[in-house]
Amino acid sequence: MFNTNFTTYFFGLGNTFIPTFNIYDWFTMPTFDFDTNNTPPNWVCQSTPMFDFSQNCVVGDSFKRCSTKTNGNVFAKYNKTLGEKLSSYTKSHATGFKHSCAEFVSNALEKTHLSNGQRGHGYEMKNILRKNSHFNEVAVADIKDLKSIPKGAILVYDKGACGYSKEYGHVEVSIGGGQAASDGIQNIKGKPSALFIPV
Repeated sequence: MFNTNFTTYFFGLGNTFIPTFNIYDWFTMPTFDFDTNNTPPNWVCQSTPMFDFSQNCVVGDSFKRCSTKTNGNVFAKYNKTLGEKLSSYTKSHATGFKHSCAEFVSNALEKTHLSNGQRGHGYEMKNILRKNSHFNEVAVADIKDLKSIPKGAILVYDKGACGYSKEYGHVEVSIGGGQAASDGIQNIKGKPSALFIPV
């Protein structure tokens, strides 16, 4: 659960050198958000790092571009035109669940010219999208209502998260109103492990 691999850096204070550490792995614990009645909503089912070193995004296994809030709006950088284009494609081409979510989403990205040429399993789309200049990652902790996730946003679930495959995870595209499409269409089950908006 905790990896002791870390990189050590040194900075000088006169003739004294003090080591500092950059830790890339962390403990995880369940996350619970509460509504105004202090009742935990049933859609919170992912685990997130206990420690957030960057405030707006979490230190992970690759470098991230995390969207920051602008005037309190976590989706300020959202490109509506690209979002609706991707959403429309996925919604119109979803034919039913066949356990091929990653292939479906990868095909949709290619057909809408938003792909960076990389493919992978559902959970691997997290790192693939972090390297895709068409998308910015949004801090999941800032999402209070799943219905607020805009069209064309991509939700990635780690292995076993929210009941998805323990081997492959899951990836889907928001089509608005709290629904998402991959090879099929369904209500969004819970907060994703990572969320990306077209920019």
